[in-house]
This record gives sequence, structure tokens and C-alpha cells, in this order.
Amino acid sequence: MEGFNMRKSIGKAMAATTSLALALSMAACGSSSENAEEATKVGGTITIWTWEQPGKAFEAAAKGFEEANPGTTVKVENVGNPAIWDKITTGLAAGGQGLPDIMNVGIDYIGGYMDKFPDAFADLSDYGADDLKDDFPSGVMKSATRDGKIYGLPFEVNTGALVYDVKMFEEAGITEDDISTWDGFIESGKKLKEKTGNYMFGINKACTGNANCGDTWQIITALQNSFYFDTDGNITMNGEAGVKAMELIKEANDAGIIIELPGTSDDSSWQVQQGNVATLVDRSYLPGVLKTKFPDAKNRWKVTALPAVEEGGLRSVVPGATYLSVANASKNKKTAWEFIKYALGTTEGQKAMYESQGLFPGYLPFIKEDLNTPDEFFNNENVNEVFIKQLEDETPELNFTGDYAKALKAMIDAQVQVLTKGADPQKALDEAAERLANETGRKIA
Repeated sequence: MEGFNMRKSIGKAMAATTSLALALSMAACGSSSENAEEATKVGGTITIWTWEQPGKAFEAAAKGFEEANPGTTVKVENVGNPAIWDKITTGLAAGGQGLPDIMNVGIDYIGGYMDKFPDAFADLSDYGADDLKDDFPSGVMKSATRDGKIYGLPFEVNTGALVYDVKMFEEAGITEDDISTWDGFIESGKKLKEKTGNYMFGINKACTGNANCGDTWQIITALQNSFYFDTDGNITMNGEAGVKAMELIKEANDAGIIIELPGTSDDSSWQVQQGNVATLVDRSYLPGVLKTKFPDAKNRWKVTALPAVEEGGLRSVVPGATYLSVANASKNKKTAWEFIKYALGTTEGQKAMYESQGLFPGYLPFIKEDLNTPDEFFNNENVNEVFIKQLEDETPELNFTGDYAKALKAMIDAQVQVLTKGADPQKALDEAAERLANETGRKIA
């Protein structure tokens, strides 16, 4: 969910499956600068690996950081997504050789990296990260922590979001109450199609060049407090929750209310541009993206919570996040940490990044004080109330494990069979779980 990532940090994993599997089989890496004298002063040049949109946000924060710290230079490199995962994995497997000072890492990758490459990342607790950990959502911080050591601070924290076209809903006679559950959401989609000819939402059904096609299944499954693996690492993707999620997606597809998305990583923007898609099942970064990319769409959209699977059920989930981590091989860890602290742990840094790209941040003081206000773009409604509530809810902790890439591919293969060939959801997921168990040695719960 860049996973789910994540953005969709979640979807990035499939493209890097081959290289990740190869690298994880290699010996755990160590720091290439163990004997180097650690810098104790802030200065010099640091490099960040990221991709296009977050890169622009980091550049915005870098201006303030460089002004506050004369003699520093922040170099932001747009490695590309998913190309970044191949490059990071290769560098980790090579003992940190060639890695930048700072890496933008998805929640769907960081757990596996920490497990397989325990010396790959600098322990940010040594630089003061413990003083900031309570300023970020606890569940997301846990995903970047091992044995009390913090290996990343959250950059984006993407709670679930359902954004809908106000005019389309009015034309079809649909209200927010009608879509409070997934059953109601699908029935409303049928009504919308019948009355207006428009689609309710989109999925790249054949998953051609786009791993984000697994996001909807992941969101619905997480809303049932389940995922690919349980907390013991056993496979649960073919359990009751996973099958229910696939059944709901199949029902929507059979009803003709899902538009086919192209093989692109910018799914939401594509759907907006078509003008015939009523809802975007996505994450909390989306309102900011809509304001940035589609300023003429003022008052067109509204934001509400995700539909529950059962009446009165959970409507909050944190399906994606990304982190900034420092490579243990960096020769300028102190400056790298100070940039992370400025960019992610101060209102000034967060404001610069949010105003630049609108990506939803993880720093709670900034979210609650600066974003908890009415928004002109959304008819003066406080859309961030939806996301703040989710961050305060007891959202499920999602166990990605180091085998997430393989699990994602197995699930997507099953979903393609269901959506393009009419396969039975239970049978397709059972087969996917069996294949995953054979590939990983994990047990099926």
C-alpha cells in the first residue's frame, strides 16, 4: 500500500523482487567506515537517495537547513521508483559500498533490511532519536525499531483515505452514509454506473507494470486486522480476512464498477484526469497531491473515512509509510542525522516540505497544530480530521517481514486470476499461500 507503501511504498516491492531475493541471500553487511573518524560537527555534503516527488520536498527542507547550518550542502538524487530498491539492496549486499548518507526507505522494506542486514543502518538513538520518538505514531515507529534501536524516522505516514467526487455522488443520489461499509460502497457503485455511466474506483487488473494494483486488497485486509503474515511470521493471506477482501474486489469487478487503470505509478492523477471515476481509494497524501496537481478542482472533492468491512467495524488503517535512514557506511552521520531531525522533527522543516508537495507528514506536533484547520480547496472543511483520528485510533500493526516482496507478488498473481479469469478467491489465495510457503519455508497459519 509506495507499500503499501508505502507512497505507495507498498506497490514498489514487486519490481525489485528478483534483486531483493538475491541480495537477502548474501551475508549481512557491515559498515565500511568502522575505522573512520566520525564527524562531530555539522558540515560538508550529504547525499539523499529518493524519487521525484519526495525529492522535491527534501529540496525545500534543504534550503532552510543549509541556511541554518553554513558550510553544509544537501544533495538530493532522484534515483527513481522502483529503481531505488534495486540500488539500495545492491549497496546493502556489498557491505554499504556505494550507498548515500541518507536513504528514503519504505515500510515494506525496512523490516526485511533490518533483519537481514543488521549493520546496514546507523542507530539513530545514538544521535538523539529517542527524544523524538513520541512525536510520531507509535505503530509506525515500531516498524523502524529493533531491540530498542531506531533505524529510521517517518517521513510520510499514510493513513487510509476515501476521496469522492461531490458532483458525481449528488447526480447518483449517493451519500457518505451509503458508503460506510464495503457492501454499501459496492451497491452505491452499481447505482452510480446505472445512473451516470461512471466508475466507482480503479484497479490495474492485469497488473501490467504496476504493483500498486495490490493496494485495495491490502487496505481491505488490514481493516480486518490481518495481513500477509501474523506477528509470528506465519502466512495468513489466505485466511478469512484475505479471502473476504478478494471476494469484495471480485464482486465490484463483476458489477462493472472498476475502471481498468494503465500501467502507471500515478494512479490517482490518472483517474482524476479521466473525469469518470467517482472515488479514489488511497492514502492521506492524496488531498495534498490534488491541491498541488489540480488547483482548478477546488471544491470538487470530499474526504471521508474508509468503508468498514462489517457494520460498525474498523475504518482506520495505516497501510503505508516511508522513513529516512542513515547508512552505517556514511562518513558524515552527524550531519545526516541533523538534516533528518530538521526536516522531519521540526515544524519549520515539515512546513517547507508540506507546502512544496503536500505529502502527508508523520510529525504529530505539526499535524495537530498546523494541519488541523479548514481547507479552502475542500470547501473549507477540515479534511485532516479524518487522518488525525486514524493516527489516534488503535490501528493494526502490519507485519511486512523480509518476504513481503514475494508475498505481494503471490497475492497479485492470485488477484489477476480472479479479476481477469474469474478464478475463485479462496482457491486462488490458497494456491498463492502454498507457493509462498514453498518459496520461504514459512508455515501457513
